[in-house]
Amino acid sequence: RSVSANFLRVHAVFPGSGKESKNSSPPLAPRVRVGFLVAKKKIRKSFLRNRIRRLMKETYRKNKSTLLFENRNMDLLFTLTDRGYEQFYDDPKPKQMLFDDDMKYIIRKILDKANVK
Repeated sequence: RSVSANFLRVHAVFPGSGKESKNSSPPLAPRVRVGFLVAKKKIRKSFLRNRIRRLMKETYRKNKSTLLFENRNMDLLFTLTDRGYEQFYDDPKPKQMLFDDDMKYIIRKILDKANVK
């Protein structure tokens, strides 16, 4: 499942809904695995990709407490939307405020989708 906002997009997977292996032990606590992706094809300079990735991580860190209260396993992959890539291409100085509202919106949508399942 995918959720997009102005500058961020997240691909969410909720494992455990399908068949599970008999050999796998049940997790002790629900876990949330998170990845952050900035395409080299879109942002050529590595220092800028790393800066954007750090901004995404920091914004997630500030807002992750709402996800941890949800008792579900989740795999999340955060990326930039095309508009997000354009924003950083036009103005290479990343700003924290770009991601704050998007992250809150995306987390709210993820929780809605997780509760539907």
